[in-house]
Amino acid sequence: TPVAVLAARLDAPREPNFEFQLRRDVWRISHIVHQLLAEARAEEQTLPLDELVDVAASARAMVDDAALLAIRDGREIEYLGPSGAVFVRGNKVAIEAVVANLIDNALRAEPSGGSVAIRVNESATIEVIDHGAGVAEEDRRAIFEPFWRMSEGASGAGLGLAIAKELVSKLKGRIWVENTPGGGATFKVSLPRAVL
Repeated sequence: TPVAVLAARLDAPREPNFEFQLRRDVWRISHIVHQLLAEARAEEQTLPLDELVDVAASARAMVDDAALLAIRDGREIEYLGPSGAVFVRGNKVAIEAVVANLIDNALRAEPSGGSVAIRVNESATIEVIDHGAGVAEEDRRAIFEPFWRMSEGASGAGLGLAIAKELVSKLKGRIWVENTPGGGATFKVSLPRAVL
């Protein structure tokens, strides 16, 4: 979908924010490529899964990367968590691919003018919180299956959450979704803490 959007944008008359839109398209394409590469390397067992990774720093970096896009699209994004490190054993590229995917989904679900929050706690659980339509109870398992989309008109190929689940599984973690109090979806990723 991001490639089709980019191609359509290049063929359309130039808008005042044309350069920003191109940068957003490139960010989304880059994000998908990173996810696919991380999954392929994990599948081939060439992805090191025993690195010492600060998930708080990784989550903050992904929030920083998405901030300009969020603001431009009329949304806010914030990081909530410890100022210090929260270490896990895993892979930085894979963890950041998972978090970036969840942030991208949350920003698309969040109503204009709303705010997405990324929370990291001391137990190495990452939460990505939006206030959109949420995920129905009966869809909570299906959303992690390849090519699943909420509706035919939904953007994306339906691969992001499936890749995220696969990567989290390789990292010996867990990913799931809950309701956001007041409406919306909260995606959670729990990773095993590193013993230092």
